[in-house]
Amino acid sequence: YGFAKLFSMFLYASHRHSKAAKIASIALVINILASLLLMKPLGAMGLALAGSIGGWVLFILTIKEVGFERFIEIIKSKKSLLFFIVMIFLAIAFFYLNQFILTFIRV
Repeated sequence: YGFAKLFSMFLYASHRHSKAAKIASIALVINILASLLLMKPLGAMGLALAGSIGGWVLFILTIKEVGFERFIEIIKSKKSLLFFIVMIFLAIAFFYLNQFILTFIRV
């Protein structure tokens, strides 16, 4: 969701408010439809999946509007590489921290 938010803000800053609002509306409608379709068979997991589907739709449509080339430029920067490395490290650290804390919670 971070990249979708970043590029949505780019659309607003470049005075493409109507396009950003249209993209957000499409993603919202798809999220609602997916929620209604997946809620009954999958329960809470269906709602989580619907949120992810809506997020991906928002991301893809926003990248399509901003331009794939500009997206690749941002991804290729050295700061982005450092960011991804730190995020992977933190994800692993929090996973093991969670496992450690769960050993104290479980009886």
